[in-house]
Amino acid sequence: MKTSKWWLVLGMVLVLLGGCGLNPASDSSEEVYDLEKATVVVELSTGNVSGGGSGISPSVIEVEELLIMGATIALSNSLGWGEVKSWTRGDPMVFTFQVPRKGIYTLTVTDWDTAGHTNVATAVIHVAAGSNYRIRVTLGGVIYIEGEDLSGLTFYSSFDDLGSTLSPLVGPRGYATTTNLSFVAGKFGNAYYAPYNVDFGIVYSNFVLPSTEGCIEFWAKLVNPPVNIPVGDAPVFVRIGEGNYEYRVLFNANDGVGGSGLCGNVHASGDGLAMVTLATGGSRYSDILSSGVTNWNHYALVWRSDGFEDGRRARLYLNGQVVSPSSYRDTLGPADIPGFTNAVIQILQNVNSSGGVIIDELRIWSYAKTNFSL
Repeated sequence: MKTSKWWLVLGMVLVLLGGCGLNPASDSSEEVYDLEKATVVVELSTGNVSGGGSGISPSVIEVEELLIMGATIALSNSLGWGEVKSWTRGDPMVFTFQVPRKGIYTLTVTDWDTAGHTNVATAVIHVAAGSNYRIRVTLGGVIYIEGEDLSGLTFYSSFDDLGSTLSPLVGPRGYATTTNLSFVAGKFGNAYYAPYNVDFGIVYSNFVLPSTEGCIEFWAKLVNPPVNIPVGDAPVFVRIGEGNYEYRVLFNANDGVGGSGLCGNVHASGDGLAMVTLATGGSRYSDILSSGVTNWNHYALVWRSDGFEDGRRARLYLNGQVVSPSSYRDTLGPADIPGFTNAVIQILQNVNSSGGVIIDELRIWSYAKTNFSL
């Protein structure tokens, strides 16, 4: 087993990255991050394994029947990092990559046989900081990933610094509406911090939100909040808007339609028509977050036109669990939940009258995601 120098295969990996649908880095300074590293282990197999043992111990593969002679394993991201490892018959079949940062990575495995036939398999994986990932690859063109399916991911920002925030890993480029932007220690790596006097400091435009179903999820932490939730939006974590309609996740002491606490708006508008709204109830942050008011909490708003098991078409999740709403309103009738074709995504507004909010790992999905690995 040997590791090829990256500069020898740069051209090949750039070609492979061309079809992965990720945004290129806009600034070479984005290549360096002082974050926790992660480990990705790739285990090759032909389905006829001898030796080795349980887990991911190295194994020697009997390849005579399949005539597979060798393979290359390339792992890379859109910011210019990449590493390629090589395998030939008789070598151990386990390869370990120490990736420099969390984010979206492309794995490409190319193998060949004695007859000159070549198979190429490609997969996209999401890597979180400080985590270990195991990927099984069957030579001949099949990759199995133990982890999350990213096929429905339409937006992903990790908020590590200004460069990575304005050039998200997935989704349209953003812009800052103020020079008063702060990045602090986050749930994973760094995160964006907005004090109470900064509204929608980060905006992404030209976003397409698919219709019918979807999910907005993120991590957030309240910093020195008041005991009581103020009347009004306090805070709006995320807003996706087009025209008079919007999707939002927020706290509010009175959402205008009888709800309070943690609130979700699905295609909502000021006239109250053609929308779905729901709220947990509660007048204090501790009513919803219990003793974890200033902890990191995971929030998600999920919607589906054909409804969930309880008959409702929208749900709020807190730390991976469905939160039963105290109020729910659906004025869409039988129509499917509409999407947007040219929306803006706005981050953090009306952060109380003091303190602030930290947000990390914002992801938007084109399907009704209900299983969250926290």
